[in-house]
Amino acid sequence: MERGRKLLWVDCIGGFVAGALMLLFGHWLSAWYGLPWGLVLFMGLVNWLYACLLYTSDAADDSL
Repeated sequence: MERGRKLLWVDCIGGFVAGALMLLFGHWLSAWYGLPWGLVLFMGLVNWLYACLLYTSDAADDSL
């Protein structure tokens, strides 16, 4: 079970970092890939939401 929790944390941190990088370099990524800025912003926010959901699901498992 401990190995699974570590994997969740790695995935959580990865989602947070990916979202932060997408938001930080969003205008550059938008121009590079030819995507609208709103889409890049949305993808960055979805990554952050995913990271938050993983964090809260792991925190909820601690209370059990």
